[in-house]
Amino acid sequence: MFSSQDEFKVVHRKKRKPRNFQILNQKDVPTETHSNVDVQHTLSRLASLRSDMITSDFFENSVGKLRQCLNSLPDLDVRQLICFGIGSFGSCVIAMHQLAFVLEVIEALKIVNIKFYDPVLTEAEKDILNRLGCGVINENCEGKYPVDCITVFYLPHCPKQLTNNLLWKNWKPELLKNVIIIGNSIENMKSNTPERFLRQDAGYVLRCSDWVTEVPLENNFQFDDVFNDTAIHVFCCDKLEEVSQREWSDNAEPKYGDTELITAQLEEKLNIR
Repeated sequence: MFSSQDEFKVVHRKKRKPRNFQILNQKDVPTETHSNVDVQHTLSRLASLRSDMITSDFFENSVGKLRQCLNSLPDLDVRQLICFGIGSFGSCVIAMHQLAFVLEVIEALKIVNIKFYDPVLTEAEKDILNRLGCGVINENCEGKYPVDCITVFYLPHCPKQLTNNLLWKNWKPELLKNVIIIGNSIENMKSNTPERFLRQDAGYVLRCSDWVTEVPLENNFQFDDVFNDTAIHVFCCDKLEEVSQREWSDNAEPKYGDTELITAQLEEKLNIR
């Protein structure tokens, strides 16, 4: 996740004709919210960014790669999308670009069950998500979210412990085959982090790195620090079948020392919500 002070680096590309979006009328949006987020302005800005996103080469290439990944799975029907760690998109332009991307992915794949969670979301931002047809998870599950249907998880630049928790909670072949992760490249994570640290903070990420299928997203978006180091990860049935039963049986819940992950305990202590 990024703060609102993160800077952009521009990548020049040709423009296409933007698409128009309908947004809620002014009268449908409260003029006052219990946060500093201007709901109407955020909705208008988001609509503009979605128009830019849908016409970008980055989006076209990314959705194409996502469809190719889905074609490798036995079930092509994506039932739900879960987004952890979108950040405070009402005050962070990077988070808003990432939200525009995931909303367009939802449209492209016709996903009807969408849920978000981030402990930093304000009530106004939750209201915006609800108005956009998305649900908001109430409790901090720390990424420990089991699935029994094809599910896209979008984890934009999230801590590796979040991905690790997600893998642990689905550490069975019959569950992992349903998991599609769009997030930080596991291959780069393995290459750029000493193994002893990965074993400590992301053991399940390290263990799956040899048999997860990773498809990097080309970083050709207008701003190159929004989707950098992002990849699609899928768990193909043929590779899962090659994993030993002993590997699946070794499934202790992860424990962490110092971590950048906002745990439920820390959230309660800090009284974030």
